[in-house]
Amino acid sequence: INAEYMGLSLNDFIRTKTTLTGTKHSCGQGGCGVCTVVAAFVGIDGKTKYISLNSCLRPIAACDGMHITTTEGLGCSTKGYHPIQERISDYSATQCGFCTPGFVMTMAEVLFNNPSPPAEVVERAMASNLCRCTGYRSILEAMKSFCPDFHPLPPCRQKELSPHLESLELCKGPVSKEKIFGPNVIPLQQVRPPPFYSANGVSWYTPTTLQELDQLIVSNPSATLMVGNTSQGIYRTIQQSIIDIRYIPELALSYIHTSGVLIGAATTISDLIELLQKAVQSYNPVGFPQLIEVLNHIAHPSVKNVGSVGGNLMMCHQHQTAPNAFQSDVTTAFMTFQAQLLITTASTKQSNTLSVEEFLDTDMTGKYIQSIYITYPTSTSIYRAYRTSSRRVNAYSLGSAGMWVDRTGTTVTSAVIVIGCMGARPTRMKATEAQMKGISCTNEAAFHNLFPTLLKEVPIPNDSHATYRRNLACSFLYKFFLNLQPNLSARLQRAALSWLPRDLSNGSQAFQPHPEEYPVGQAVPKIEAKQQASGELQYIDDIPLPGGAVFAAFVEATQANCSVVSIDPSAALAMPGVSGFLSAKDIQAPYNNSWTVDADGAGVVSNRPIFADTLVSYYGQPVGMVLADTWTNALIAASLVKVTYSTPTAPVIISVDQAIAAKSFWNIQGLTTLHVGDPENVIKTCPNVIQGSITVPHQIHFHLEPQSCLAVPKDQNYVDLYSATQLPGPISATVANAIGTSVNKVNVIVARCGGGYGGKLTNSALPACASAVAARLLKRPIKLIMPFSQNNAILGKRHEMRCDYTVGTDANGKLKAVLLDVYANGGYGFSDGLGSIMSFVYNVDNCYNCANWSVKTNMCKTNLPPNTAMRGPGWVPAIFVMEHIMNHMARVIKMDEVNFRTLNLYKAGDFTPSGDQLLTWTIPDILSQLYQSADYQKRVADIATFNQSNLWNKRHMSVVPAKFGVQYNPGLSVLVNIYPDGTVNLTHGGSEIGQGINTKAVQMCAFELGCDMSLVSVTPTNTFVNNAPYELTGGSTTSELVCLGVINACQELNKRLDPFRKTGIKWLDLVTAAIGANVHLSYKGYSQAPPPPQGKFNYASYLGCITEVEVDILTGETNIVRSDIVFDCGYSLSPLVDIGQIEGGFVQGLGYYMFEELQWDSNGKCLTANTWDLKPPSALDIPATLNLTLLANNPNKYGVMSSKATGEPPLLASGSGLFACEGAIQYSLQERGKLPPGSYVGITPPSIPPAVQTLASVQTSEFVFN
Repeated sequence: INAEYMGLSLNDFIRTKTTLTGTKHSCGQGGCGVCTVVAAFVGIDGKTKYISLNSCLRPIAACDGMHITTTEGLGCSTKGYHPIQERISDYSATQCGFCTPGFVMTMAEVLFNNPSPPAEVVERAMASNLCRCTGYRSILEAMKSFCPDFHPLPPCRQKELSPHLESLELCKGPVSKEKIFGPNVIPLQQVRPPPFYSANGVSWYTPTTLQELDQLIVSNPSATLMVGNTSQGIYRTIQQSIIDIRYIPELALSYIHTSGVLIGAATTISDLIELLQKAVQSYNPVGFPQLIEVLNHIAHPSVKNVGSVGGNLMMCHQHQTAPNAFQSDVTTAFMTFQAQLLITTASTKQSNTLSVEEFLDTDMTGKYIQSIYITYPTSTSIYRAYRTSSRRVNAYSLGSAGMWVDRTGTTVTSAVIVIGCMGARPTRMKATEAQMKGISCTNEAAFHNLFPTLLKEVPIPNDSHATYRRNLACSFLYKFFLNLQPNLSARLQRAALSWLPRDLSNGSQAFQPHPEEYPVGQAVPKIEAKQQASGELQYIDDIPLPGGAVFAAFVEATQANCSVVSIDPSAALAMPGVSGFLSAKDIQAPYNNSWTVDADGAGVVSNRPIFADTLVSYYGQPVGMVLADTWTNALIAASLVKVTYSTPTAPVIISVDQAIAAKSFWNIQGLTTLHVGDPENVIKTCPNVIQGSITVPHQIHFHLEPQSCLAVPKDQNYVDLYSATQLPGPISATVANAIGTSVNKVNVIVARCGGGYGGKLTNSALPACASAVAARLLKRPIKLIMPFSQNNAILGKRHEMRCDYTVGTDANGKLKAVLLDVYANGGYGFSDGLGSIMSFVYNVDNCYNCANWSVKTNMCKTNLPPNTAMRGPGWVPAIFVMEHIMNHMARVIKMDEVNFRTLNLYKAGDFTPSGDQLLTWTIPDILSQLYQSADYQKRVADIATFNQSNLWNKRHMSVVPAKFGVQYNPGLSVLVNIYPDGTVNLTHGGSEIGQGINTKAVQMCAFELGCDMSLVSVTPTNTFVNNAPYELTGGSTTSELVCLGVINACQELNKRLDPFRKTGIKWLDLVTAAIGANVHLSYKGYSQAPPPPQGKFNYASYLGCITEVEVDILTGETNIVRSDIVFDCGYSLSPLVDIGQIEGGFVQGLGYYMFEELQWDSNGKCLTANTWDLKPPSALDIPATLNLTLLANNPNKYGVMSSKATGEPPLLASGSGLFACEGAIQYSLQERGKLPPGSYVGITPPSIPPAVQTLASVQTSEFVFN
């Protein structure tokens, strides 16, 4: 390792010291997987190993002797693609593409180790990586296509998976080792790195004996002992002295003995799992299968491949202070097994054996763990482990436990009860253990007497889930005792399981082909898919730095509702590599300290300063910006800037409820409201009236490419702005205003975005304006890449909305009046909330007919960043609120939920409250097909049987129909050029954010011109070409509008080509003839959106969804068993693209309603802004069965070539998952006599385990053994 590289991570090295940019950087915690690479090396045991790892956490010095493979090393466009990259494309398993190389490398490790892997291994491996776009189903199928035990090609896909494949057998089944390894078969030798490196302030030691280690610890008492460095993903520290202990045999090797296993402290968790599996094969020790399952649930494979057992124990030891204690399931398990730790004192070279409890109480200064020994339990022992978290894997535990007893007959002779992840560290419940000794495990009374003792011992943190954790500890003990019953009744057997079982993912996708319009409507892979998989496509941070460029980093305010008294950047400016600091005082006329965006031209906007001048409105608001030679140096320097603040002027307001209590509202004119009929009087006559309130929370966009911008000043005062934005047109105007120039001097260039979902609409203006101002002031290029957690913390999110409702029906259950009071959390800004409120108001009716409506709206002013649009803004909360109301009313009037919905459905020709007539109304067709394809009636009976057969596990199916009113955005421009060689290029005003806009545009262009798709290419959007004032991507209509612009341009070009057409003439000959006659084959089309036929919307996209969920009432854990969707998208312009959009949107919505809990502290600091604290769904959290059908024979005469929007509507049906949880809980409550008929309880999203179990109101007195 060259000295100049010391201090770099492997990711830094790959991205800055080579020309390889396929390996991305995002969360910096090992939590997202975009940085995954494969490392090959010969281990200390002499065996060659292939492991995936997170390059963002791997110090470059720890890679000495390793062969590192990135996705570029597997294959590329010039050398040929790897089978994994090809199958990513063939299975349409990529959208924005930012995460794709990481998935490719995770799969590469699987195939390197086993060319024919079991499907279960592949699914578990895919949990190493996150994807916010696809919904995972297509990725899982692509990867499992290599498995001999899985066949993921349903009939509809076999008909037309890809027009480029002559044999479908090429895209499924195992492939040869030669194809898997390609150029990566390199002879490896066992390497012993040099004993010492030192450069750039970092000292790196590599001892190979315990004696050397002892000496190093004595001489470097502050040094960090390191194996995998995964702790940096949670506890970021500056490491100056590191001792790499991987090469010491006593620490790195583990052994299976006849009486137990000896685990070297440097053994990785993956190697520990393998060791335990071998021990099970040889000796089948009691409890080891359960211990293996515990280890399978923690972290993810790429972390476990390098994270060590000793390191995990030491993190638990070092971090025992709430709320930042490390919740170690490994420590909990080892404590339960009464493992013995060999602890060595370096100065004396003496070793002592300690229990885990003794270890946690020991001062480890100058000491280290050498090994851990676990003795095999006796044959009379029973061990069980329990763990509940917000996500199935790679999520810290909300609570865990390890429980072990020895018995004589049914009498407990000894017990170990360990409760973990509830206090500062795992704790043995010694009083409970003592009380258990001697009791019969079948004695219910003795069992119930344990709970007062247990609850006195359980360490409960003072947080929002404290009550849940107390209940959870009791549920764990109950589950354990169920396992001790000699003849457990069938009704309780599933409750005894440690966690809910989940089947391997599967599903089907069906659509109607329209070959007469090919390539439009043809099931082709995305045109960029293979190059996304190979890492060849550039995102903003992949663009090589121009000469003289520097990096920028924001300085964030650490208080809210106060004034800036002073800013002292001196410590930052003294740091080597730092070249400047900017704040509000540096932005003087003609510059403007503003990133205010008028996205729709309405002129109703709230001012947003680039840097806070005097008033700091919200925590994290930028108060300045540091400029430095590297991204890392800029971030470090930003943390050194000292800012002093005044005392807060008023209490910080965070939530809608707080704003209502404080009467804190934005005083703005023109908020959309609705009043139809006479709801105030009609409600008085209704025999059935309900009242309630439901809050739909914020959601973080979680696009894996953070906000990114590169501003390059050019001559004549031009600025080229490479921006990851969905708003190229408005951003050019906003930036021009910020730098005090005209719009024709700012060229916004957008090749693609690594996800957006609305987060790169107005949010993208802040980094764009800040970098452009700095570039003009300093006259040098500025690259601003906001760190992932900063991106999530200090920028706007989906609007939190509260709705207070009063609803009435007649005696038969027909809706008669709906009165709503709606409150939206605007944050410290209201501009983006106007559209969300409007969408809420005009879509809240969903699919239900009611003659009398009142919708009043309010915009709350809070001390949060200005909230913004997120996928389905307004639509998503509106449909959830209405479906919540429908469930509430159905329960109160004791009517079946499906029948109540059916009774109140619109009919074709009805008018909605927004004034739109339902000229096309396919919901009845959708539901009819859905009930049949989902086998609804049979499954209703099956669920009833399941619920009667299980006391504590309940299932429910929820049916949600949805109507998404589609309103076209202003038009987009499309330039189409035909070249002499017959190739075609187009540039459009949309932003490719993963929605397949380029693929649809190419398909449309090829169809209109009559040429082959392979001849058509797309170049990046840029506002010097695409200069319509409101070129934006949002509202799910951009692909349609671009295609409309393509049609417009191609029709004009066809007029120019028509004089040269002859029967049978080939495309190239036609072009040659026209150009030979000096015909100009370039035209810029414009997609002037047609007005709505009447009312507010051009048309509506419709869908229906049935979701089945199983709930563990005792723990609150949920499992999405199955989802069936029928979607009316007219005639799809590109079926595989639209299927991906529907599945991805649906799973993103499941994350919103079921997984993603956001939290703030009292000062407005977002506590859930990174991958450690926020848990969107992983590949193992999606519906185990996901079936999707595109409704056939239903062209949309109001859409482009009969198509409909697909990007946002699927989220409307995602609430079906939460409602299914709700139904399961209500069944349990009714069965247990806790919910009288006619009563209703609802879940406020998300339905995470604490919310579910708390609503289920479980009491220990209900715990029975039969």
